Amino acid sequence: MIRLRLLICSGVLAILLASAPPIVVTPVAGQEPAAAAATYTPGRTPWGDPDLQGVFDFQSDVPFQRPLDLGNKTEFASPEEKAAYRQRARINQAPTRPAAPSVGSYGAEWTPRNVVPNLRTSLVQDPPDGRLPPMTPEALKKYQALTNYRRIHLERYDTYEDVATYERCISRPMPRINQGYNSGTLIVQSPGWVVFLYEQLDTRIIPLDGRPHIDSNIRQWNGDSRGHWEGNTLVIDTTNLSDKQKGFPPAEPLRGGKEGLVTTGSPLGDGIPMGVSYDELGRSGYPQGNVHLIERYTLVDANKMNYEATIDDPTTWTRPFTYLMPWRRETDYQIFEYACHETNYGLRNALSDARDQEKLAAEAARKKGKPGSK
Repeated sequence: MIRLRLLICSGVLAILLASAPPIVVTPVAGQEPAAAAATYTPGRTPWGDPDLQGVFDFQSDVPFQRPLDLGNKTEFASPEEKAAYRQRARINQAPTRPAAPSVGSYGAEWTPRNVVPNLRTSLVQDPPDGRLPPMTPEALKKYQALTNYRRIHLERYDTYEDVATYERCISRPMPRINQGYNSGTLIVQSPGWVVFLYEQLDTRIIPLDGRPHIDSNIRQWNGDSRGHWEGNTLVIDTTNLSDKQKGFPPAEPLRGGKEGLVTTGSPLGDGIPMGVSYDELGRSGYPQGNVHLIERYTLVDANKMNYEATIDDPTTWTRPFTYLMPWRRETDYQIFEYACHETNYGLRNALSDARDQEKLAAEAARKKGKPGSK
């Protein structure tokens, strides 16, 4: 069934690619202000839609929430002011305890950090204070219970369900925010359709013909998306996300790292809402089945696009919130196959090793309790 699904998706994408015209990009110098979105007129496809096609990247060094010590400051005056603040932030956030031993991680070739320029002090633009709204009391209780569970089960791997769907190479949560590598996104258009091919894991094939959403009982990894145009802005409405799509807090804070409000501008790591969004500590973990997502894609010049995402989940947040993230067209970016897959041996090894450790612990306890043993 998975093989058939992939063949069908590949066939549809091939048809859309074949029907799309060649992508022509006219480079421009400099970076226009956000107000340019209201005045820039993008080129048109042969059937009259604004032409968004091409490969974009969205690497960012802007924190999701505004650091508290910046108050109401929405933007830095210059790249130099931003660099000076980030330097102070790094000094103030120096670790207070020795780092845990590490066996290494991905090298620099995996994480090029080709950052899109952005002087905003946070990606969140609504609420105006640049901070996430308060959580509902019920959601806060769930978050605390999840955190306690993960602290207990941090390295036990009791079940594959203790591992996030992204780590299991199934799907990455929507909407996407800054990610460490393979963040290229190919946009392809044809009459009545738009396709987002993410280099990492997912492809979204979205109709623009006004059809209604599918039945609410049908849930999908990336939800059910419907698009339409508002002037030069592509608006995508997504519902029917799956409760199976969720993530867990990262290991480091759970090993004893200090949890609380982060008041400096450290960049975020990865993806955002899964019911509850990542904050600067990467905390997440709720199912995202109740999320209603509205995305807006607006070209502000030939090579830059504003991406805005509004997340509404009244079971988790006391009000909706919106973040804005600039995307940049990358004419030299080559998208490769992302070969992470569900039969990756990493999870199998983690589960089998955890069972072996349990056997060793049980044997040690048995010997310790045996009369005459030492």
